Amino acid sequence: MTISISQPAYDELFAEMSTVEPSRHPDPQDVQDFMGNFPSVLGKGFWRTIQLRDGLEVVLGNLQQHDRFLTAHPEGEVDWLELHLHLTGFHELGGNLIGAGQYGLSGSGLLPRMALKSSDQ
Repeated sequence: MTISISQPAYDELFAEMSTVEPSRHPDPQDVQDFMGNFPSVLGKGFWRTIQLRDGLEVVLGNLQQHDRFLTAHPEGEVDWLELHLHLTGFHELGGNLIGAGQYGLSGSGLLPRMALKSSDQ
């Protein structure tokens, strides 16, 4: 089965997880280093955000989705650059398949409307 979810709803799930769960900081001296659980409705695992400096952060995820999911990204201007790396698993973004050992680079300008198809593998 495939779960279809809008990008704003997907982002809202992660925001909700941040407010419901107690804050976890792997480095107690660094409040910019945060860990949270992956939303249980979508799967299991965790994500970690490390703020390196103003405007530069690293987000790491270790997760297993329950099902494949599809999310739609609306077209819009963005002022960020994203480098997306896959160690295992795969997803399709804007018609491009990105799998283990591959990467995707997007952002910094006009982000086209596209769909993200993510495997449960």
